[in-house]
Amino acid sequence: MKKLIECVDMRYDDGTFLLIPKQSCEIDLVMLGFNGTEKWIRLHCWQHKSPGIGNGAWEYEATICKADGKSWSWHWGFDGYTLVSESVREMEKKIVEACRTYSMNNGIKFGRGW
Repeated sequence: MKKLIECVDMRYDDGTFLLIPKQSCEIDLVMLGFNGTEKWIRLHCWQHKSPGIGNGAWEYEATICKADGKSWSWHWGFDGYTLVSESVREMEKKIVEACRTYSMNNGIKFGRGW
């Protein structure tokens, strides 16, 4: 089975990863637990900069936009998390893995958040 990073084109800018599914990988995305109709997937990552207990802690927000233009998001990190199903957590793991691999392959230094 393919990995998510093989099924998407990726971009990165200032803490935001954008994963754009390849048309030829619709079935692969379904096999990975996605819907197959994703237009794009975004992972936004940021680190708390304020002094105090949260300084240095990481926050994440994943957003999935479907082909029909509707999108949905969930959040996790130091400030808490959105309650989501186990299948969404599995998608989250695959998204993070793809972003981590992309970072390593492209010399992007990313914090301890992963």
